[in-house]
Amino acid sequence: MTIGMTPLRLSSGFSIRTSGIRQVPQDLSDAIHRSSNYLKADKLGALVPDRGASSARKVSSAHSLQSLILSLESGLGQLQSISDGAIAGLGVTDETYTLEIPVNGENATLTARSALGLFRGLKTFEQLWFYIDGTTYTLQAPIQIQDAPAYVGGLHSPQCSDLY
Repeated sequence: MTIGMTPLRLSSGFSIRTSGIRQVPQDLSDAIHRSSNYLKADKLGALVPDRGASSARKVSSAHSLQSLILSLESGLGQLQSISDGAIAGLGVTDETYTLEIPVNGENATLTARSALGLFRGLKTFEQLWFYIDGTTYTLQAPIQIQDAPAYVGGLHSPQCSDLY
């Protein structure tokens, strides 16, 4: 994860959409809808004594992020649902994702190898934003996150061998 120190806000027309995914599973579509609603309704104040009031002026003049574009890494076939990926077992579904939020208001991107990876990235994206005076914002743009499960193969993987 790398972060910057530049304010960025979500535009009033912010949207989350997919690109290049032939058939979006219903549970992924539902997750996108929930994340969109969450970002509009959450109104979480920054976890600082003034709840972000001291940043309001910087935020009001920040670039606006128009959308988050979800896509799959190239070369993938049929996209299975989030739930199918989750019940497949530890290490079966690749949950890796890359989230990039630019500083200049261009589209943010979330790229993964599975619907479950896109879901994990959506949940991370939701956690990066605060609210003040009618504006949803972050003070840490640009943001780049590459994430993957720490223990890909479950309890029998080499990473977990010291647990026994």
